[in-house]
Amino acid sequence: MKKHLLTFGCSTLLVAGSMAQTLKMQPKPAESAGQAPQQHTATNTTRCGTQTPSYQWDAAFNAQVEKYKQDLLTGKASAVNYTIAVIVHVVHDNETKGGATSYNLSQAQINSQIAVLNADYSGTGLNANTYPATAFQGFCSAATNSVSASSIDGSGRVAIANTGITFCLATKDPNGVTLTEPGIDRIDRNTKGWTAPPYAQAYCDATIKPGSIWNPTKYFNVWALNLGGGLLGYATFPAASGLTGIPGSTGTATTDGVVILGSAFGNTGYQSISAYNKGRSCSHETGHWLGLRHIWGDGGAQCAADDYCNDTPPQMGQNNSPPGADYGCPTYPSQAASCTFGGQTNTNGDMFMNFMDYTDDACMYMFTNDQKARMMTAMANATYRSPLPGNAVTLCNVTVVTPVASFTHPSSICATQNAQFTDASTGPPTSWAWSVNPTAGVVITTATSQNPTINFPAAGTYTVSLTATNGQGSNGTSQVVTVSSCTTSSCDTLSNIGNTDTLTSYLSSNGGYFIGTNGYHFTGLGEGYKKTQFPVNITNVKGGIILFYKNGVKGTKGTSTITLSMVNSATGPGTTVLASQTFAINTATATPAVQRVDYAGNPALQFASPIIIPYVAMFTTPGSLAADFYLTLSTPAATTDTIAVLSGRAGHNATNTGWVLYNSSWLDLGTGAGKNYSIGLIPIACPTAGIQDNTYLGHNINLFPNPSNGLFNFAVALNHATNLNFAVVNTLGQTVFTRTENNFTNGVLTYDLSGFAKGVYFVHITDSENNKTVKKIIIE
Repeated sequence: MKKHLLTFGCSTLLVAGSMAQTLKMQPKPAESAGQAPQQHTATNTTRCGTQTPSYQWDAAFNAQVEKYKQDLLTGKASAVNYTIAVIVHVVHDNETKGGATSYNLSQAQINSQIAVLNADYSGTGLNANTYPATAFQGFCSAATNSVSASSIDGSGRVAIANTGITFCLATKDPNGVTLTEPGIDRIDRNTKGWTAPPYAQAYCDATIKPGSIWNPTKYFNVWALNLGGGLLGYATFPAASGLTGIPGSTGTATTDGVVILGSAFGNTGYQSISAYNKGRSCSHETGHWLGLRHIWGDGGAQCAADDYCNDTPPQMGQNNSPPGADYGCPTYPSQAASCTFGGQTNTNGDMFMNFMDYTDDACMYMFTNDQKARMMTAMANATYRSPLPGNAVTLCNVTVVTPVASFTHPSSICATQNAQFTDASTGPPTSWAWSVNPTAGVVITTATSQNPTINFPAAGTYTVSLTATNGQGSNGTSQVVTVSSCTTSSCDTLSNIGNTDTLTSYLSSNGGYFIGTNGYHFTGLGEGYKKTQFPVNITNVKGGIILFYKNGVKGTKGTSTITLSMVNSATGPGTTVLASQTFAINTATATPAVQRVDYAGNPALQFASPIIIPYVAMFTTPGSLAADFYLTLSTPAATTDTIAVLSGRAGHNATNTGWVLYNSSWLDLGTGAGKNYSIGLIPIACPTAGIQDNTYLGHNINLFPNPSNGLFNFAVALNHATNLNFAVVNTLGQTVFTRTENNFTNGVLTYDLSGFAKGVYFVHITDSENNKTVKKIIIE
């Protein structure tokens, strides 16, 4: 902890930075482990060298996936079949084509890999018929898990997906010249001046890929070569709009594609490792290329990460065999111990047969429907994925048919805000024409683009139409969309402590209450707010959040009672009390402490230990916000008791709004003492509609900010401990997230929903006594 000591009269100012505790909302669990005798650690061969993408990439891509899944359920999107043209760059060291141990792979070996890909991605690959009859039935049926009906087959198992993706060998090179060998670009490394193999991953990315890649918007680039470092392969993730992620993890114009060890390519010809001779290394890496994470989620700790698919059971880690030591396949169920992550529990064993695990080639034979949704999202949105099906028409001689027009749009559309409309037509079309009725005030950004944004001037219903055209003809479709005003009746908070400010706390020098070495006695703290700082519909103040400081024996302590009050005054805190709440200090210190807050001070700061107590004090009767007002807090009467309240410091984006009550007079810390402080007394203010929620939970749980970019705080002030259940429900009535806070009474709970699609959601809150309330939230 960083400390700065300042002197004010006889009082010591203890500087403390902070930030609020955040519980990250994962759309789903991670993956778990294999039974000890069957979980194998590779010694010389690592199945996959694909780099884990960044958090920013996860958030952006997951939001696109959520939107696709919602659109699919409402009929705004339909399942689309995609064909992708493949070019295999066969890199060799002047070797004989098709030799028994040659990396100059034969056409037959290349053809076998395409056949494996097509079988695996249709759900009919090798050993798919051995899927256990009862596999994962318990996982699918558990009420606490969130496996959708579309992911469950007729036997109650997690369904094996047909992804709808087909791969074909390109018949033409970038100049339109017909290839002698379909899908093959043979490269003798000597003619390129490249170093001798085996090749490190870094050399591939820096030299081989840029020196041989074909246009990645037209071709799926695959390199088959003598890959070193013990790797079987690696891939680039789809480039998310506006993000590049960790260097090397998302594809670029010079690196996008998949690299595979040539002797693990296909299921015939040169095969150097018996465990990996069925072509599944390419199936696995292509999964990454289409947006799939490893099934266990790439977490460092067991059962502590996410692959963002609700129909893959939580898994502690990978299952794999070392090179040359084919242990065979695990037997279902592969583990006895359970694994829980993100609210889902797995007691059915690992999904070791999933292509995104590390098992032997013969063990792998399935993708799931949630994994398919990620692939479909990549194909519809990613920079180097979405153009591929259109180009496959000419590169693979795909038959062109009259388009079938289709499009998707956000599940929630707000008036005066741009909404993204996305073409989902088949055919494929070569031109598009968009229109809206009624047209008054509607702005379409390029009505002839494939994926325009549309801005609607007001709430209401509109008919959006698309005509898709190609050389075979045209087809049109229309959808009626509902546009909302997107205003809420939610409460909000306001802090005078700026978001670049370091939080500070007042602490007496002798460990007692506010009394200094010269006997000065502060009997109150105050913070001023102007009516004009709040939105015009805010009419009442329901209470406040007090940011107490406590670090071991330092800071707030004792059993005295103190009072939070709201007073109206234009010149100072005064004594005209409009609303108040009295509570004991030890009640406040029983509130869970946190390391950080995001609603006061710099949200980029965090303590190593929780030292901030965000205590919520709700007034018995709300105070009317008719004029400027102050929140004041009395100090303890007992000389053995102390309160320390965080504040913002001068010169750090704080204003001179803080006051102290000294010798029965209120002293402005800015003009009266030259210290320019703002104190962590934060009002919870509400519009009239928010005040009308007089249910027990509705009154005592208040949400802020709303709308937000996905980060929501719930200020909780209950009269006894209870278990609180939070369920976030989308506009289709689907529960997309749940969280339980056990034995909770008071504090601020922070949830991050930024991984979900923009739009309107509803938070259903219940407690152990079945009290209920519902809060409408908007993610912008």
